[in-house]
Amino acid sequence: MERGRILLFSFLILVGLFAGIIYGLSFFSLYLAVPAAILLTAFVFFLLVYFWWAPNNLFFTFVPESWAKIVVKGDAAAGVLIQWTHHRLATASDATAGIADVGDVIEDQDVKTSFLGGLKYYGLWPIYDIYLYNFGWTNMAQDGSRQSHPKTTIDYVLLRDDVYYAEVKAAEDNQLIPLDIGLVLRLRVLNPYKALFRVQNWLETVINLVTPAVRDVLTTDSYENWIQQPKDLGEKVFEQLRDGRRILGELKSRYGIEMVSFGVESIDPTPVDALQGVRAASMKQYLADKEKQRIETEAEANRTRVETEAAANRQKLILEGQGEAERLKLVYGAIRDAGEVATLVRTLEALEKTPSAVGQVVLFPHVSGILGSVFPNRDLSSLTQQEIAMVRQVIAGLAQQGPGSSPPAVS
Repeated sequence: MERGRILLFSFLILVGLFAGIIYGLSFFSLYLAVPAAILLTAFVFFLLVYFWWAPNNLFFTFVPESWAKIVVKGDAAAGVLIQWTHHRLATASDATAGIADVGDVIEDQDVKTSFLGGLKYYGLWPIYDIYLYNFGWTNMAQDGSRQSHPKTTIDYVLLRDDVYYAEVKAAEDNQLIPLDIGLVLRLRVLNPYKALFRVQNWLETVINLVTPAVRDVLTTDSYENWIQQPKDLGEKVFEQLRDGRRILGELKSRYGIEMVSFGVESIDPTPVDALQGVRAASMKQYLADKEKQRIETEAEANRTRVETEAAANRQKLILEGQGEAERLKLVYGAIRDAGEVATLVRTLEALEKTPSAVGQVVLFPHVSGILGSVFPNRDLSSLTQQEIAMVRQVIAGLAQQGPGSSPPAVS
């Protein structure tokens, strides 16, 4: 209906133009008026075609670079229009020479872009028309992200290579673990007629033919090994499609689709809620084993960390104790000369036996002075009973050994 209105309005415009030309002829000589009328009519006609008819597939159409459009006559295929520099459709003579099948897009360096570019005349509408069909796909952008295109009505076929994304759901490895496989397919439509009329949906057909090969290859190894080298899975599937099942040859000859490359983007365990019966039980058991393994690994790592820190703390305490003993030796002489060894030992014993009194060590000037020399840069109120006991033991040992003795070992 839209194109019918466009045609009606175009007819009215041309009728008005012709009426204006006829009326103008009465004011100008035919020698000048006729060429001007022809030029004006051609210009208006070009504007109608370029800006109104071709964008709406009315008699004319635009075929962008590396695209193709199918011309139909009464819903029967009548021809193919392509626009791709240095490319053309193979003819019967090319098929006879074994170059390509009729209708395949082949390279030809002699093919140049026409003066009007992708503007093509396809025939008299509505006898002839441009074929429309529903198509949806997901492709991979240059940055690796997925671009989903919901099913919509289009009138073209993309001829250049494009990278499509597909998924194989709940395929099992050799341990019967269900996995979701993300596939990256680089495809090219080699024959637009075959792609559109030999099968209902050429992309779905490609995915359906590839899926069994993916499932077969996946069963030859485990999930743990596949995720380490997903490239190997893609190469083995591509090899089976080419040499084993010979799917690539069938896609090319029967459906006009060329698979340029095949890759695996992701390998992930299938969510449990998407499974049923035995497969769901297998996945639950697998996840439980992995969780147990994770917990054991973390526990072992924590145990190792604690043991390492404990060893380091013990070594630190030994070194600190040795240093404190050496400092006690230096101040012991002054304590002995002042005759305060016995008094100091008794005071330290009292502090050691009364935990609440340890924090009040600053109330004993003769003790706090000595402890300040042994524990420099320490808050004496924070000393522990073990540290008080160590000081008492060292002083008592020095008193028993006599002058000039070395401090006992600190453990």
